[in-house]
Amino acid sequence: MARSLVVVGAIVAVIVVLNYRAPEDPVREIAPAPLAAGVSALAPFPVYLPTDDGWRPTAARWEPTEESAPEAVWFVGGVYSEQGPFASLNQSTATSAEYLAELVGEGPATGNSTVGDVQWQRYETSDQRSLVQLLPDSSIVVVGDGTWDDLERFAGSLEPAQDLVG
Repeated sequence: MARSLVVVGAIVAVIVVLNYRAPEDPVREIAPAPLAAGVSALAPFPVYLPTDDGWRPTAARWEPTEESAPEAVWFVGGVYSEQGPFASLNQSTATSAEYLAELVGEGPATGNSTVGDVQWQRYETSDQRSLVQLLPDSSIVVVGDGTWDDLERFAGSLEPAQDLVG
């Protein structure tokens, strides 16, 4: 009887080993660079891409939002890990208060962050933080649900897409 259990156990072990599949990574990464190259040809501002190691892009698009319309928004979003934090880049010629509120929420401005030599306005709600840079011809808004350090690291990694895609 003991031999039968050993034989059955060995067969079960072989079946389990042969059918084992490592769990799939639930984060579906994309390559935003090809789209960024196309957007660079259309956008009237320098298009940026995040280059932060560890950040994994999961979405990219060039389309108007409800409040930016008819102006398109360059959006690249992603995560640092399966559980987050999330961080995204939003660039547009839209600069209206309604568009900015759509991105940063209804939270108040809470001060400034200096990333490199660039000054960003901070906004915070109960579930996200945002860094906003208003330029003469466009806006750059970084949004995330991590810490200020996470968001500043992400903002500091932004590089012109044309430098990255050739």
